[in-house]
Amino acid sequence: MGPVYRQGCNRGREGCREGDDSGRAGLALQTFRQYPYKDLKTSIRACSVICHDIRVEALEPLHQRKENGEIFKNLKNTIIAMKLKIKKTNFISSIDSWYRFAPPERGDSQWVDGRSAKEFAKYMLSEAGKMPSEIEKYIKSLGWECHDCDCFPEHVTNFLLEYGTGSGRHHDALFVSKDWVVGVESKVSESFDSRIEDWLEKGKKNKDGGKNRKARIKESLRLITGQAYSDKDIESEAILDLRYQLISATVGTILEAKNHNIRKAALLVVEFQGNVLKEKGYMKNINTNSKDYQSFLDFLQIGEKNDLERKIEVEIDIDYTLSIWFKKIPINVLGPKYSVAE
Repeated sequence: MGPVYRQGCNRGREGCREGDDSGRAGLALQTFRQYPYKDLKTSIRACSVICHDIRVEALEPLHQRKENGEIFKNLKNTIIAMKLKIKKTNFISSIDSWYRFAPPERGDSQWVDGRSAKEFAKYMLSEAGKMPSEIEKYIKSLGWECHDCDCFPEHVTNFLLEYGTGSGRHHDALFVSKDWVVGVESKVSESFDSRIEDWLEKGKKNKDGGKNRKARIKESLRLITGQAYSDKDIESEAILDLRYQLISATVGTILEAKNHNIRKAALLVVEFQGNVLKEKGYMKNINTNSKDYQSFLDFLQIGEKNDLERKIEVEIDIDYTLSIWFKKIPINVLGPKYSVAE
């Protein structure tokens, strides 16, 4: 007699009741039944194509439990990799459709093999409808539930009027799931935009003499830290040395979580290394980026925290506080394949 399988699911997905062979859950269960016990790995692979977020518990016959116990120990409560839908105005499934529907902000000048915009697109498409494993591993490490997820490339988060006029946050991608949001900034060796000192100085050439840019920085820092800032406060060295893009990315991710009424968010910096296009001064730029990122974390007073604790609490309203985590994921580019860089 072969093993008996009992299906279940996480959080009571409809059509996933124990003993219910309907829908995707039933199809997955039927797939398990079709394969002989000795070909269990093939069965798992086949099921993963059909069904997401299904838990399958093996109830093997008593005489097989000893020899097969370890296999079932690993199988029990297994969660299938989360599915990913990439879309803008249309669904995106190739490099061509990515560029057609979600081109980078500066078009062809950014769409270059070996640089961040195009490498990120290729990376996101590398696992055919699944979240890239390095990102999924991080999400799971936070204890977040891995629901199906939508990915919106080149998504723009509009800032409210109190942040001053002008464009909002241009995410390289925004991931939105059932109860979490992740904003992404991808890099090879491109900078995190201007230092705040330089960014404010450029604003002085505008008709308003830079008032609009000051308003954006003050309101952005108020949202992030919960403290009010004056014109004099933002002229401190600790703030002037920060990079504008890291502040903008943090604010944009927080606002997206707020827009979706979600209490968990993360800002990921995905840095591509290895087989990338390296400009003159590449290593110097890499080191500058690393220093700038660390300075931003230190400003938030989380620079020495581990992955689980590297977060800040943001009070949106009296009864609404959300948490945002920060993580840099180095990705080693090996031709069409990717791995976590050491």
